[in-house]
Amino acid sequence: MEAANELSRSFEYQLALMPEGLPMELLGRHGAQCVYEYLKRNNRYIDRNTIVQGVVRGHIKAPSICPKFSIIIGERELKWNLFEIFKKPGLRKEIFLLNCNMQVIIIPS
Repeated sequence: MEAANELSRSFEYQLALMPEGLPMELLGRHGAQCVYEYLKRNNRYIDRNTIVQGVVRGHIKAPSICPKFSIIIGERELKWNLFEIFKKPGLRKEIFLLNCNMQVIIIPS
């Protein structure tokens, strides 16, 4: 549970935008497979940090056809490769710009 909390915090942007159902299930399976391969290669014991490192650093052989998810943000469409989601952390950073009497918040994606 601790590893899941850490991963959900680290990848909050991606997880918040992912559609429910099959895409989330595929992402969860992929993360578990990465942990399994990481443990096999590095001969480690299971704890919170090892699981997090396994999800982020563990690699499985990608099939010739990689699943991609279509994420809609406003009028933009993003295509995310399943095998890259846990490899690119995306914590949102709020940037405040002040211009006269107007304050604009920019959240990069």
